[in-house]
Amino acid sequence: MAKKKKTGRKKSSGQKKNSPENVSALSDKTTQISQDKKQQEKKISNKKSSKNKVKELEKPNYIEQLITFLKEVKAEFKKITWATKKETIATTIVVLAITFFFAAYLGLVDIIFSKIISLLLY
Repeated sequence: MAKKKKTGRKKSSGQKKNSPENVSALSDKTTQISQDKKQQEKKISNKKSSKNKVKELEKPNYIEQLITFLKEVKAEFKKITWATKKETIATTIVVLAITFFFAAYLGLVDIIFSKIISLLLY
């Protein structure tokens, strides 16, 4: 009889040599690995075919591009919402009021600083 070679590891109580559970776990793992490889191969083949599609799409077709552009412009114009007359008048009044306020403030500050500078220089 041949002697068994000792590996130096002790068997734990949960480990059994070639138990059905271990065999099924190993077969599940190998199945998963083979499925992963198939998926990777599909991705690679899809990338190659998508490169060919990209080359086909890169051919300039200016008329179709112009038509697509004009359709998109029309769709964007439909999304525009214009302000009512009342809103336009109200915002215009606010802008003019703020403009006059800051004009008066900056004019006043300019007059004050010019008086101070003229008193310091003379």
